[in-house]
Amino acid sequence: MGVSGPGLAMDTAPKNVASLRGYSWDPDALFRHRARPYRKWVRPEATEKKKTTMVKPFQASPGTVTRVRVERLVQQIVERRIDITQEEEAWFRLACAFANEFGEGGREYFQAISQFYTRYERNEADRKFDHALKGRYKRIGIGTFFYDD
Repeated sequence: MGVSGPGLAMDTAPKNVASLRGYSWDPDALFRHRARPYRKWVRPEATEKKKTTMVKPFQASPGTVTRVRVERLVQQIVERRIDITQEEEAWFRLACAFANEFGEGGREYFQAISQFYTRYERNEADRKFDHALKGRYKRIGIGTFFYDD
């Protein structure tokens, strides 16, 4: 166990903030024991899909949380026309991140975010990605893409 108090024991093992656990206490809390379940919800397939400005829409593999996160961020970058590369070294590190995480499947992500780089050329981006696939840059993971200065 871990931290404890009067009638309370909390687990201190989780170190990741995503698994943070807490306990709230309210002496005047209201709990509706006979509440009826809410049954009116919109089914995802019934909602209208938004059009994207990306050249090729991305399809996530079922259950791939990282891919889904990457696709959402890439879509936002494209829609807002944001250059996240800043300089050639950062541009290449992004190529490595996508190559190491998705292999050849990361090329479209890299092309999509690269188009806003000031010195972007599609052929040059392909060469960089090829180099990242063949090179020894395994230390550069997808976290490079998620990293925020």
